[in-house]
Amino acid sequence: MYQIGLDIGATNTRIAIVDNGEVIRSKIIPTLSGRTIQEIVDDDAASIGALMKDASISLSEIEAIGVGVPGAVDRINGTILHAYNLQWFNVPLAQELKKKIDKPVFVENDANCAALAELAKGVFQGKRNAFLLTLSTGLGSSMILDGKLFSGRKGTGVEMGHVTIREGGITCTCGNKGCLEAYCSASALEREGRRAVIDQPYGQLYNAVKGDFKQVNAKHIMDCAKKGDAISLDIVHRFADTLGSAIASIINLMDPEIVAIGGSLSKSGEFLLASLRENVKKKVFFKNMVTANIEVSKFGSEGGAIGASLLAQYRESEDS
Repeated sequence: MYQIGLDIGATNTRIAIVDNGEVIRSKIIPTLSGRTIQEIVDDDAASIGALMKDASISLSEIEAIGVGVPGAVDRINGTILHAYNLQWFNVPLAQELKKKIDKPVFVENDANCAALAELAKGVFQGKRNAFLLTLSTGLGSSMILDGKLFSGRKGTGVEMGHVTIREGGITCTCGNKGCLEAYCSASALEREGRRAVIDQPYGQLYNAVKGDFKQVNAKHIMDCAKKGDAISLDIVHRFADTLGSAIASIINLMDPEIVAIGGSLSKSGEFLLASLRENVKKKVFFKNMVTANIEVSKFGSEGGAIGASLLAQYRESEDS
């Protein structure tokens, strides 16, 4: 039997047909999050059908569908309580998707899905205590505690992206000011990059977008920083300094074996990790002890969809 995993992000949705953690077929479609839930589900269902046809897989061969979403989830009813980057509030996602594809549908926070993928097949295998930060449009987070996914009393905990790091700081998508996500996400990098193009109309970043600040994305900034562009390097160093402080705090709080970086920004690899490790080393409390490894997740931006595909199996193990 096969499983279907969806990772619905604010920008793109990744859909995968999976066989016990191994991706058989996958595709990425734009989420276009300003639309109604019915329109988005229609697109997702059509894409699932196209993938199944391409892989010559029938509906009878599908065990279940798992969906990861960047927000707080009612796991029992499959309802999205709030997903600020999607502007979804009390959305009955499982119910709507099941109308289109009559299979069991499980819904979970996207970072938790990514952590499940790492626990089953990735860098968290064999680890008792671990922490995952997913850096994409927003900042997701997930915790493995004593070998199991930890998500708090109501299943909505471990929202590291919405820890306040600067009182009265930049307004976050959640409405609060000074959240970590407002400083350490692809959206935050893009905001700083666009400001730099406007304020400093020269250098590699300016040239990469031909002076059009609206075209700046996180990849432009990372690529220019790798080439030594001073403006881009300053943006990345400030980003790594703030994120390094957050990681040091995580290590001080829970003493994990590993902190992994996932999401689209994990593609920056050692370039970003080297700066993070340097910052964490300066700030961690346990200066004379070996502390958590800081690594790129195995599955990166694919982790959410792979982990979502494992939700049926995970929920069954929770109930047993």
